[in-house]
Amino acid sequence: MAAAQRNFGPALKHWRRERGKTQLELAMIAGYSQRHVSFLESGRSRPSRTTVIVLAEALDVPIKERNGLLNAAGFAPAYSSEAIDSSALAPAIDALDVVLESHRPFPAIVVDRGWNTYAGNDNAFALFSTFLADPSAMLSTPNAMQLCLDTNGLRPFIVNWREFTASLLVRLRHELAFDGEDATLRALVDKIEADEEFARYQRTSDAPASPVATLSLARDGKRIDLFTLISSFGTPTDATLAELRVETFFPANARSRTILESIDADLSSANPSRATALPLAAWRNDIPMPKGTAHARA
Repeated sequence: MAAAQRNFGPALKHWRRERGKTQLELAMIAGYSQRHVSFLESGRSRPSRTTVIVLAEALDVPIKERNGLLNAAGFAPAYSSEAIDSSALAPAIDALDVVLESHRPFPAIVVDRGWNTYAGNDNAFALFSTFLADPSAMLSTPNAMQLCLDTNGLRPFIVNWREFTASLLVRLRHELAFDGEDATLRALVDKIEADEEFARYQRTSDAPASPVATLSLARDGKRIDLFTLISSFGTPTDATLAELRVETFFPANARSRTILESIDADLSSANPSRATALPLAAWRNDIPMPKGTAHARA
């Protein structure tokens, strides 16, 4: 039995169990028989290249891990991992620009799986900078989650910090459980779990009072309440694109909408050519490329 054939079976079983699927459930989703899945896991059958890809899709294996499955089965990689500023990704990156621009007058940012910020419309940078003791922190610490957790970041101005952080923790744990370990995510989870204020809150907290987790910011008598929608590429075949998502912010009430519209009007007044200006983005060197990522420039 070839080494690759032996390696594929355990790898397939690992991802099946990670997704909580039985062999029968996987077989039904992928369109194979349970017997065939069983033979693949035991090494009695060798998969074709197409079978590996179909099974990976059926199990929603992260794009960056699918090449490992192919390699375990003895096949060459099928999925790319382009630099974010490469010409190959240009059409997709242009689409992100369109989403960010079209979301004005409301804030929107592009982050990766570790919540490193890669881009944002000027509404986002203008809004969050007003709730920072040091506005440059938006660029010097380009990690959306870290800004919410740091006492030198947004934390002192988040009215519902404990409740909001509880929702963050659930999201981070889900990311780790679904897509596997990630050093940045694990560090964020550890930071939240070790926080004494948050630990006290967890022991006394009640069920959420609203259907959507809300970020409430207040400073100098001004308060704004936001909720978010997160979107991603539907069928990426590149690991870089697969880890990017757009977080769009919306006002949770009329007062907050008025504030956001006022910020947008001020931005337009200060910059008459703003309507044709592109969002701030790492792929245009407007903000630092997040350090420690596979696509950071040397």
